[in-house]
Amino acid sequence: MKIHMKHITTGVLVLLFVLNLFPQTLYGASEQNGYWVQTGVFRNQVNAEKHIERLKSAGFSPVQEKIGFFTIFIGPYSTRQEAQANVNKLKSLNFDGFIKNKSVSAYKEEYVSSHHSPLTTQSNLLAGNSQNYFLGTDIKLVGVIGSHTLFVQVDDHWKLKGNAYIDLTYKTTVISEYKHSTITVYVNDNPVKSFWIDDEEIGSKSVRIPLDEDMLKNGYNEVKFLTYHRLTDDLCEDDVNQANWVLLEKETYVHLEYEEISDSLKLNDFPYPFIKESRDFPVDFILTLPDELTEMEVSSAMMLAAYTGKVNRYKDVKVLVKKYKEIDKKDVNLIHICDVENIPEELEKFFTEQDKERLKYDAVIKKVISPFNSEKKILIIVSDNGKSLLKATEALTMSEIVGQMENDTEWINEVKEFVEIEKKSNEYIELNELGYADILFQGAKRGSAIVSVKVPQTWKLKEDARILIKFRYSEIVDYNKSSLSVFINNVPAGSKQFDEAYSQDDVVVLAIPKEVINDKNLAIRFEMSLIPQEYNCKAASYDKNLWGFISSDTVVYLPHEDKEKYSFDEYPAPFVDSGSLKDLFFILPDKMEISDIQNACNLVSFMGHELDRVQEIRVVYASKFSEAVHDGNLVVIGTPESNSMIKESNDKYNISYEEDWLGFEDFKEIKLLDFFKKNVGTIQLIESPYSVDKRALIVTGPNEKTVESAIYYLSDFELFNKLKGNTAFVSEEGAVRTGYVGIEEEDVTEDEFDDAVAVDVTQNISSDEIKRFVAIVGSTFILMMVFLIFAARSKKK
Repeated sequence: MKIHMKHITTGVLVLLFVLNLFPQTLYGASEQNGYWVQTGVFRNQVNAEKHIERLKSAGFSPVQEKIGFFTIFIGPYSTRQEAQANVNKLKSLNFDGFIKNKSVSAYKEEYVSSHHSPLTTQSNLLAGNSQNYFLGTDIKLVGVIGSHTLFVQVDDHWKLKGNAYIDLTYKTTVISEYKHSTITVYVNDNPVKSFWIDDEEIGSKSVRIPLDEDMLKNGYNEVKFLTYHRLTDDLCEDDVNQANWVLLEKETYVHLEYEEISDSLKLNDFPYPFIKESRDFPVDFILTLPDELTEMEVSSAMMLAAYTGKVNRYKDVKVLVKKYKEIDKKDVNLIHICDVENIPEELEKFFTEQDKERLKYDAVIKKVISPFNSEKKILIIVSDNGKSLLKATEALTMSEIVGQMENDTEWINEVKEFVEIEKKSNEYIELNELGYADILFQGAKRGSAIVSVKVPQTWKLKEDARILIKFRYSEIVDYNKSSLSVFINNVPAGSKQFDEAYSQDDVVVLAIPKEVINDKNLAIRFEMSLIPQEYNCKAASYDKNLWGFISSDTVVYLPHEDKEKYSFDEYPAPFVDSGSLKDLFFILPDKMEISDIQNACNLVSFMGHELDRVQEIRVVYASKFSEAVHDGNLVVIGTPESNSMIKESNDKYNISYEEDWLGFEDFKEIKLLDFFKKNVGTIQLIESPYSVDKRALIVTGPNEKTVESAIYYLSDFELFNKLKGNTAFVSEEGAVRTGYVGIEEEDVTEDEFDDAVAVDVTQNISSDEIKRFVAIVGSTFILMMVFLIFAARSKKK
């Protein structure tokens, strides 16, 4: 019996030890787990790589995961608190961050240079001034001679400081006999380098080509790649052989390093240096506010955020909003908005008593050298008169007005009227308006160049959208064999044979292909084939007298209409219409925390991408909501506790709150997990509860964190593209469920929730954890069987 009890005791202890592994495996972060911070999700690998470089320049050690999208992480961290500290630091540097619990082994160790990313200051992020211009798409050049042009912009505020180069990545037909093929690179028609092509190695080849900065000029520069590629000694055969090709890979890029030219104290430099449009992350200031805020001061802050989006239409912008007293002011530019009473002590010396008296009625815009760092600037907008404050802010967003501000101080009063310069219909977009210069093809039989035109999110293009191309060409071409072809997003739009009668003034009008009519970015590729008269394929040459020219007066005609059904596909319509905010009111919490203002600024900065002019943004505190704003479009932001309008409109939502206001009700087509529905924010486009002709955007959640998570999806291009339909739920960790609610089936193309990117946030078990779980269950079962057999035998004995 003694032996029997000993074995039983041993078996029980082993069993208890094994069972003790279950909670770690299922619910906790074991020693094999860690907290990772997700900092970005990208469809395009080039954008992901640029994001990685920015993180590295800030001192982080990012890793990349490719499952459908390119997802970037930093970490791992042993505790959630440590991960949250880095999320906070990322946000202070205008990055996004979400905490994910994943296995440490989820990423190869060689890609993780540090398990703990350093906490850095904003100055670290801004220290490395460099820019990479990527080819962005693979370019295939077929035949003996081919060329492609990449446009590279040098900002007016840059002083190039050397170390400029081209990283050229290419593939070719693999041959072993012929060795007389070359690539030549030109910058602004000046030869930079020629080199023999390596045709013997399989796969991608790379070469780095140093650039003389004297070849580059302010504005757009043409970087041209000219290929001469041969397979055999037969030039004629090589020219028509489709196996004779050179592929310029999309990873090819031009690298520039620069110093930023210091601005003057004159206001006419604005938005520089506070906004540096040529940067990937253009915002170079912190927007600071006093502790107590009026609606007018919040409106002024949101106007500046909208302007930041307006002047950076194709880039994500994050305006960091802080209370003036809470930040380290040493290494940053500041824009401060306040009344006279809240002029910071360090800045009072710039205001006389007469100034303060005048500020009771008028507003002042003043630019000063930062008293905390002589290399930084502070822009301060001050008035006790809310209307004057808004007028001053509006003046800063109008380039034609700012251009007249030749001093460091400008006074504005509330009765000041600004006459907007009349613009031609924005349905017609010339290439020069986008910054492109004329495009010249020389000597090459086949040349190509790409320009990009972004279609505003609010536009639904009509079928008669067109591109009118103005071009001319050398009189020594063979008009019957030379031609221009146009491709839009790789879909052929049409071709035009050259005509001797129009060699100096040719025009072709081509329809935007129906396959790309709904695309929001149009990559227009011009391909020109230049064949000389009496062409002899056995004497191929690069003759600069053989040329083709596409004028920057080329026009893209984009007629459009508003859609009757509004969804995330059309957002920010109907709140933005024809380049202006349309009858829009922001309903915000009465007791505004800085996080509430940050959310509102992030949201309106994204709307700013579609604005042609920034005017007064109307802010209404929830308790002051009245019939005066009933007949308007509404954006309501906050929690049920912070914003009374959230509760008041609850019965009008696509999916409403439960009675305790701690989570959302179940929906007939989707059952929300208890944990999920209490830890998510929601974005809902609904009919206004007060006017059938207006719409309301509701951004809410049970707590501030969930509201912030939802705002991320309304302020980031990559995340926003995941939203479909009129209703979305976003978890605190960034998972999204989205779809149509409350719309008849025949009115929509898709009336189901899209679960493709949804995750179960109650627990995230990796494949390795599942394997360990199965192994543990199996081992436990075997041990139990052995124990029972052994116990039975002992009892029998």
